[in-house]
Amino acid sequence: MPDQASFRQLPEMIINILFGLFAFLFPAIILFAEKKYKPVKWISPIVICYLMGIFLGNLDFLPYDREVPDEISKFSISLAIPLLLFNSNVMEWIGYAGKAFLSYVLSIISVIISSGLMHYFYRMDIDNTWQISGMLVGVYTGGTPNMSAIGMALETPEEIFVILNSSDVVLGAVYFLFLITIGRKFLGLFLGRFKESQNIEPQNNLLQNPQISRKQLIFNVLVVLLLGLAILGLSAWISMLIKGEIAGPWVILIMTSLGIGMSFVKKIRRIRGSYETAHYLLLIFSLAIGMLADIDALIGRSSGLFVYCALVMFGAIIIHFALAALFRIDRDTFIITSTAAIYGPAFVGPVANAIQNKKVIVSGITMGLLGYAIGNYLGIGVAMLLK
Repeated sequence: MPDQASFRQLPEMIINILFGLFAFLFPAIILFAEKKYKPVKWISPIVICYLMGIFLGNLDFLPYDREVPDEISKFSISLAIPLLLFNSNVMEWIGYAGKAFLSYVLSIISVIISSGLMHYFYRMDIDNTWQISGMLVGVYTGGTPNMSAIGMALETPEEIFVILNSSDVVLGAVYFLFLITIGRKFLGLFLGRFKESQNIEPQNNLLQNPQISRKQLIFNVLVVLLLGLAILGLSAWISMLIKGEIAGPWVILIMTSLGIGMSFVKKIRRIRGSYETAHYLLLIFSLAIGMLADIDALIGRSSGLFVYCALVMFGAIIIHFALAALFRIDRDTFIITSTAAIYGPAFVGPVANAIQNKKVIVSGITMGLLGYAIGNYLGIGVAMLLK
């Protein structure tokens, strides 16, 4: 077993390169294991990547440069955001699965109310609450990628982002465990049952996955990656034209808008492999961002931010639940839209399997993708209003 001294003898550059390779290859290993071992599929690859990142990030004897996972997370998410939107038929979003759309809108209203109230109550005790609330609106509208994007856009201090991400990981694990265990039975005491007649069969191709050749798949992946890089470069260029600099808010919003715009091109919307490529990038992102989760900081110096994050998250869930009961949203639709809002589309499949209702998968993925599309707008908008 290598000790701390042996690791310290390795040049830092070599260690950083090894970490970069590990961040790129580990998701592939987990995806392979998911097909072979049921526990991996049950836990979910994205959760495993988070946990592995947290584990590695809190090993004191690994002398890596913390800027490496930070840069990996920023680059992977910058590519993932437009790729997540390519396969989405935006014109179907509003009319797709009416109850799911309504429930998702209620979740958005809930997190805006919750984050606004926490800013009002804590603005005198905690610094940067306007940025924190904006980031939490993003993360609980679409998922962790939105929080990262908004944090970069608002130039939030890195320490705040790291602590919020750590808090979100811990709190998210608690709620996720609730959803996949007793959540359906408990919520069924208050919400009605899912009615199949309300579920609209999708006209898009989010879940269709016909067999294609490996050569074609590799070609498709290269195409969508090049498109993602082009969008990233174009967003930075437009920001330079408008603001005279590469401004975070402009780059993120332009990138999101271009991703949505590209989805209107039928050939791009129908290309196979873009969502899978984005999902792989999110696994890399999850591993890298997990490495930035400083458990010592969470336990020792950040109890206030942890409580703030908990109040916003669970406050939003409770308000969403109350509104769902008022508007007669069924329990499965509430669960899947809450999952899409809190975690993003990557968690929809595992939760749908846990509640034994695969009919809600497409609506959950669609709402999660909608969250990716509007989460950046909402988060930045709320932050600016509260500033």
